[in-house]
Amino acid sequence: MSEPTRGEQNADYLNLADLLSPEDATSAQVIIDCMEEGLGIERNHVRLTRIDDSQSMAHVYAVDASPNGQHIGRYAQIVERRKADPRWYMLNILGITVDPLRNMTEVVYRAMIRDAQLRGESTMPDSVELSHLNKVPWTATMLTGEPLTEEGFIPIASYSSDKVDVVGFNPNRGGVSIRVRAAVYITQLG
Repeated sequence: MSEPTRGEQNADYLNLADLLSPEDATSAQVIIDCMEEGLGIERNHVRLTRIDDSQSMAHVYAVDASPNGQHIGRYAQIVERRKADPRWYMLNILGITVDPLRNMTEVVYRAMIRDAQLRGESTMPDSVELSHLNKVPWTATMLTGEPLTEEGFIPIASYSSDKVDVVGFNPNRGGVSIRVRAAVYITQLG
């Protein structure tokens, strides 16, 4: 038996919708609809992304994999706005309130980048190359699902030199280049 090609090895990552149960596939479509309608993310930018855990289980998320994410303010502004209106930048999915920022962790971000690489995308989200192409300043994504660092910084991630870089960033700083990405948990496979 021959060794599987890269495409065969990665087919399950790229065809996640085919691996979902009918109920989970319906949930995924509802979640994508909510991300489009409630957050303004173009549905063609929402990707089903797989994260494998140490117990050989796979978890599927719907992730905003748009080139630059969304600018909704500095981290400190987001926190203050949520205190003033707990429903702000939240999703109502079939009567359940879901925080789309809670799941944007380093693991989910890295999986989003891996997915883009497996798809053969020539330009990665949040990359220097992208900023040269679309004339948008080089962006970074706040890992809003991660705790603040010991110094009180928000971890941010971007892509450069063929790898994901994660650094701490002052939560009171940042212009339009510091972004968010929605990520909503769908289901577990396996």
